[in-house]
Amino acid sequence: MSRPSLSLRLALLSLLQKFGLDGAKPVSTPMASGMWLTANEEALLSDPIYYQRLVDSLQYLTLTRPDISSAVNNICQFMQSPRDTHLIAVKLIFRYLKSTLNIGLNFVQTPLIALRGFCDADWAGSRDDRRSTTGFVVYMGDNLLSWGAKM
Repeated sequence: MSRPSLSLRLALLSLLQKFGLDGAKPVSTPMASGMWLTANEEALLSDPIYYQRLVDSLQYLTLTRPDISSAVNNICQFMQSPRDTHLIAVKLIFRYLKSTLNIGLNFVQTPLIALRGFCDADWAGSRDDRRSTTGFVVYMGDNLLSWGAKM
């Protein structure tokens, strides 16, 4: 008997095809280590609507993919004035999702019904305005109950 789970696998496959990313090479992480996005790196994208649609789709996918919450939060900071490096970061997240198509939220029966929470912050990590980014997860037993990331 299979475990109950939530996944947006078919929606992700459809989005990869819609945005022409179905042939992209898969990667193992949603954001490259040491990748710092800032607001004033280079010229603005000529078509910010494409960027905004990609990011909107990623926000939808975070419903069942908490592993991309922090990366998506990071790229959402540049919706008003996206640049080339921001678009590269968005495409990197899609490449990661392509390599992890079968990941979703799994639910298991467990005798342990303890509520546990974890959080972390990067204290003044933004290079533009020195704001901090925080993230958290809450488990009930072994099941992920809530998660988030915000700046």
